[in-house]
Amino acid sequence: GSHMTKQHQTRLDIISEDISELQKNQTTTMAKIAQYKRKLMDLSHRTLQVLIKQEIQRKSGYAIQ
Repeated sequence: GSHMTKQHQTRLDIISEDISELQKNQTTTMAKIAQYKRKLMDLSHRTLQVLIKQEIQRKSGYAIQ
């Protein structure tokens, strides 16, 4: 009987190692997602500012003419 118990224990150890590995990966993934979201926000903010600048220049260009 103890042989079976040992096998079960080994299997459980492997499974729990897998689980903690997955949880670690999930944390990394969440961190990456957050990082990408920040980059995206930053990029869209910059794009918006460029568009606003262009719009202002376009409008003032018309004003000059």
